[in-house]
Amino acid sequence: MAQSKTLEPGVGFEYPPVKVTWNKPFKTESEDITDFRAIENALPSIPGVPHFSPLDVVDGSRSLKILKPLPLTSDEHPGSSFSIHKTVLGVYDKGNSGSVLKVLHRLIDDTTGDVYVEIVVTSFYIGRGNWDGPRGLKNFEIEIPNREPDAVERIQTNKESSLLYRLNGDYNPLHAEPEQGKQMGFGGVILHGLVSWNLSAHVILKTWGGSDGTRMKEFEARFRKPVRPGDGLVVEMWKGEKVNEYGEGWWEVKFRTRKADGEVVLSGGRAVIKLVNDSEVEAEKITMKKQGAVKSRL
Repeated sequence: MAQSKTLEPGVGFEYPPVKVTWNKPFKTESEDITDFRAIENALPSIPGVPHFSPLDVVDGSRSLKILKPLPLTSDEHPGSSFSIHKTVLGVYDKGNSGSVLKVLHRLIDDTTGDVYVEIVVTSFYIGRGNWDGPRGLKNFEIEIPNREPDAVERIQTNKESSLLYRLNGDYNPLHAEPEQGKQMGFGGVILHGLVSWNLSAHVILKTWGGSDGTRMKEFEARFRKPVRPGDGLVVEMWKGEKVNEYGEGWWEVKFRTRKADGEVVLSGGRAVIKLVNDSEVEAEKITMKKQGAVKSRL
């Protein structure tokens, strides 16, 4: 657990690596139901920063970069052992509203040292500010084009969506117990932020990359508003610029996800996708516009 010399508290602090099966940070290597409160409270304290309760946290933003394709089966890399390494990038005091914790997560194959995935996770702790910490810089957000989207998809969640998503190990009571949601000011249960985030990624990859996971290199978005189980979502997508660092055929896709009533829940969205075929994508966009740019998805 090292920390670099810096004027900002917490920057460079490293949590102990956590062994995982694939990339499940909450369940780690366990096949049983885990205790969300106990796991989060057992994390070491960040020097110079007050303790933040795991029951006060919501997602702020996430930025994913895939450096190597994940193996689909253990047979692909026999003997491999994966762990998640986390380094604090910043802790910011936002006053009465709360505090922001920004952490770099890296998924590493411990047998080779290869880094497969990097994710910058920004978490917001509601009402946990006013500890005389740095406020941090103003958030930069990717601009969405001021024109009609090139593609639009609809997603329908259901009343069980948050309960099903909990099976990956994120047993935060905010997503199952109405009383916890009321205490945090949400009026009841809300979906995990990553449900909207992951569903949006799935739609974008299907629309532009033929549902081929190897055709996505980057994905990011900022969480704006909560989504309740059963809400409908609308993902609006715009084809952006070429991304040359990955070779031929890679393009930026900007996106925004709204609720059916128009309220934005994910903003500043961006993905880097290798298009299946430029002409096929153009044809699909034209078809979708003619059909009202709407496709239903369960």
